[in-house]
Amino acid sequence: MKKWLAMAMSVNLLAVVISGCSDPTATPSEDNEKQEQAATTAPAPETSEEANPFKKFNPPIEMSTLYAIDEANTFPAGDNAENNPMHQLFLDEMGIDVKAKIVTTPSSKEDKLQLAITSHDIPDFAIVNQSKLNQLIRGDMVEDLTEVYEKYASDNLREVLEQNDKKLFAPAMRDGKIYALPAPTTIYDYMPVLYIRKDWREKLGLPEPTTMDQVLDMAEKFTTGDPDGNGAQDTLGLYMNKDLNSLNYIFNAYGVYPDTSISLSNMWLKDQDGNYYNGSTDPKAKPILERLNRLYDMGAIDKEFAIKDAGKANEFIASNKIGIYFGLFFSPLSPLVDSVKNNPNAEWEALSVPAAEGQGSFIPGAPYNAYGWVYVKKGFEHPEALVTMMNYISDGYGAPWLVKDGPTSFQQGYEKVASDPKYANKGLNNWMPLQIAGNINWGPIFKEAYEKGDKEGPAAKRADYKRMFQEGIDGWGWKKTYLEAYLKTEYESVRYPDYSGPPTETLSKTESILNKEKTEAYIAFIMGARPLEEFGDFVETFNKLGGSKIASEMIAFEQE
Repeated sequence: MKKWLAMAMSVNLLAVVISGCSDPTATPSEDNEKQEQAATTAPAPETSEEANPFKKFNPPIEMSTLYAIDEANTFPAGDNAENNPMHQLFLDEMGIDVKAKIVTTPSSKEDKLQLAITSHDIPDFAIVNQSKLNQLIRGDMVEDLTEVYEKYASDNLREVLEQNDKKLFAPAMRDGKIYALPAPTTIYDYMPVLYIRKDWREKLGLPEPTTMDQVLDMAEKFTTGDPDGNGAQDTLGLYMNKDLNSLNYIFNAYGVYPDTSISLSNMWLKDQDGNYYNGSTDPKAKPILERLNRLYDMGAIDKEFAIKDAGKANEFIASNKIGIYFGLFFSPLSPLVDSVKNNPNAEWEALSVPAAEGQGSFIPGAPYNAYGWVYVKKGFEHPEALVTMMNYISDGYGAPWLVKDGPTSFQQGYEKVASDPKYANKGLNNWMPLQIAGNINWGPIFKEAYEKGDKEGPAAKRADYKRMFQEGIDGWGWKKTYLEAYLKTEYESVRYPDYSGPPTETLSKTESILNKEKTEAYIAFIMGARPLEEFGDFVETFNKLGGSKIASEMIAFEQE
């Protein structure tokens, strides 16, 4: 990832951090599905003028879309989806008059889209999930965007969309053709950070761990070594709750991807013979489960973790009884801040998650980091208009750091609106008809500015930067997040699911059943309520409940 994550940013990142996510797998991106294709293309214009990535349509063109936004509670008086400063900015800068064909609340978006697809009356463009795009492609309702993307995409847009060897395009491709463009979110929202009580580690004379094996050994010592010095064996080495949210990172260190958390509930991989399997059924999970069972038996894991949600389990952090926590870069804001509130001497250090001994580099598993994929309606006269919009957004909002000649007029226009008291803190990014975000590690940028005594910081993240200067515990959380934790989110690569098609029929019907089966089985194995000799029985049951049929359906989809 260091090669392709060096340049980018999240349009949703600010919202995520401000919300103070407490769940180590909570992410701003809720819709992780992928998509399909099978359509024909309108010929792209050939003139050099039209090939300008930043053309302004003159006269302006109209282009309809869907807004998933609560108008009544979002816009100031007098504004709405079609009448607001962001709509005007698109018109002034691009000559694109975006019309609201559908306005709905976020909770009703999928139903409204389904109705539009069924009636063959879709907007000219919209961000859709994998399942909806699959329907659009099968129905021959969307444009082949291969030519217009190759012809009109700016270098900066390519930098943002083509990360990780263009893998974000996979859900939207058929037979080498592009039927929708990915709308990326930042990959850093999914990159784990290992948090350890440094004061405990140093008191017990333990070195900083460099392998996952050492991390788990440390969990034992944090349990038996009385690191809090109260004379009682009342500390827990390793945090865990009933959702097994952080368990993936331990397994990932050994090259296993069991998709035990909700955000990775569809980690379908291919074996060496080209057959699909769910990551939780990998037999290489057995020795890891055995190690976790030993930790549980000796008291390093809460004996009641199986009945505690994150909120309840976090009470151990607040009471300073947890030594190791797998989280995300914003975990210092919640839940770790509660530890320091109750004990100002508590020292949490942030580390990159290490691989297991002999595994080489740590490669975290992650869903496709995209809000969705953006289509253009079949027959729309100017399919290149979508690429034009994305060019402007990548330069002026989604990845302004890529702009080498100062801020663009689009970026200046956005910042002007954002600085207007009427619109400040109104979530202007949600007023745009689409969003994209590159990947940038703000840690080094914040650290350099902070060490120079800069009180303002980078313009794109000024609000977060200034929060680091708050007094007391609030400043601690923001400094720990940006000056330490964010710096530990760099990994050489990321493991996406191998399957990039739509949910199969059986997966759609049995997903909740399968998730329940694997979560209950893993909990039973960890607690010793079920012997590991029965791991094969778990795999057999999982496959009978739908796993085998899903794998076959995935192969069939790829062979269509």
